[in-house]
Amino acid sequence: NGAALTGCPVRVDMPAYLSKHDIVYRTPAYEGYEGLPLGNGNMGGMLWCIERGVHIQINKTDTWDGTQSRVLRSCASIELDFGAPCFEWTLLKDFEGRISLHDAEASIRSTTPFARTELRSYVTASENMWLLECTVHGSGELSEGAATTVSLERWGSRDFRGWYNRHYQKEAEEGLGSASVGITGDTVHL
Repeated sequence: NGAALTGCPVRVDMPAYLSKHDIVYRTPAYEGYEGLPLGNGNMGGMLWCIERGVHIQINKTDTWDGTQSRVLRSCASIELDFGAPCFEWTLLKDFEGRISLHDAEASIRSTTPFARTELRSYVTASENMWLLECTVHGSGELSEGAATTVSLERWGSRDFRGWYNRHYQKEAEEGLGSASVGITGDTVHL
């Protein structure tokens, strides 16, 4: 909204002011520590590029191991492979990654000889839901398009420093709760 800061001697148009401070990536972030951070204060993570798609690491504030060591565990690691080298840096004609502070979302767009890719991602404020909208238009050799593969690389994490002591929960399903994965139309939900 365009509300001004209250109690401030100067009126500030927040959307216009914040949009001047977007974080812009001119090259793909290929490592998790370089990625685009997203979250709502309770759930969050990182989104970064791989040569043929994106990787998402999701975490939540209450995913602690139930042992005495109280180790923070990750929730999930997801990889989307768009079937074309859409973020391969040697093939990029155009690339922009952007974190919009005002909209609390990340966007990536790229163009290679094989595909024009656009994605938008955010974590909802009121629900712990990570949304990712992707559009990939094949070109050249892939003008008919390519198959997208979604891989659940890891569901949760284990506390391996506790592996050799009695505090480690050895049951593989421990901590997964009511986790589920499915596809409805064009929507993948985890």
